[in-house]
Amino acid sequence: MRICFITPYHMNPKAPRIEKEMNILKEEKFVSKVSIIHPKKEQSIFARNMYLQKELKRQIDLYDKFIIYDLLTLFFLLPIIYNKKEKVIYEILDSFPYYYSYKLFKNKLLYNLSVLVIKKLESFLINKFTNNVIVNSQILYKRISTYSKDAVFIPYTSPFENKDFYNNPLNKICFLYIGLFTEDKGAMQILELSKKNIDIIFFIIGDINYSFNLDEYPNIITKGRINSNDLLIELKEISKKYFIYGISLIRSKNYSYAIQEANKDIDYLSLGIPIIGNKRKATYEKILNGAGILLEDFKIDEIAEMKNKQLSNRALEIYKQFYSNSLFKQELIDVVKKK
Repeated sequence: MRICFITPYHMNPKAPRIEKEMNILKEEKFVSKVSIIHPKKEQSIFARNMYLQKELKRQIDLYDKFIIYDLLTLFFLLPIIYNKKEKVIYEILDSFPYYYSYKLFKNKLLYNLSVLVIKKLESFLINKFTNNVIVNSQILYKRISTYSKDAVFIPYTSPFENKDFYNNPLNKICFLYIGLFTEDKGAMQILELSKKNIDIIFFIIGDINYSFNLDEYPNIITKGRINSNDLLIELKEISKKYFIYGISLIRSKNYSYAIQEANKDIDYLSLGIPIIGNKRKATYEKILNGAGILLEDFKIDEIAEMKNKQLSNRALEIYKQFYSNSLFKQELIDVVKKK
């Protein structure tokens, strides 16, 4: 079987979930080829999707299955895939009716109307033009399964599972943020936290899309987005001096942000890094299960070696129970093999 991934997002470096899926399928004997079509970073949304349409038209007969990310991309590719339903697996990582409506409209009436329209469009596209659907959260599965009997829940799994890494509870603590640094992802709160805890080092690893003067934050160290291999090397260096707490403060500004799993949370768990988070549902569940601390409850003078160790061990336990590579691998293979 020949498999091609299609994403409207640039892959330099590769998105961890797509990279994991590609690596798993490359190892399977029934798969003879795995590749990906993706646009350049600088292109607009329209230009990106037009590029994908052109490339898919050129390569449609070279593959047996296409795994397509993003509702808008699925829509743009209709002229090519409209009679190729058996080839199409649609993978959903966001609650798109809410995500797109939030981006398009601030007026509540228009927002609600947009959600209804995009839900109808999503339902139509899935039933008419896809063979299988992969979702990454239970809440998303509950919604999508109401109009697709072929929906499958496959949670994110971390590329850091079982890597040689130790979050040493004897070290002094530091804070880590991984991912796109924006207002919606809690940038303002993180900067305020760094001001209040000037003796704690903050590491921000990812693209920064929030304006601030780094010179005013002497305890913040930034590094741009890097691939998972280089990220692990960076984290190993940090762990030589510090016990790491992972920051997860995504704001529930729209329904998609409110309900979706955050990849960073699962990466933190896989490395035994406890979460410093808020009450956003997916993050709060992990904190309630003993793998982190609410930001409002965090007190530096109450952090001790035993507390660090307990939180770290619990993080690893939760990861192995719900997000392990083995669970992810088998579900993915079953979907791809399905006729």
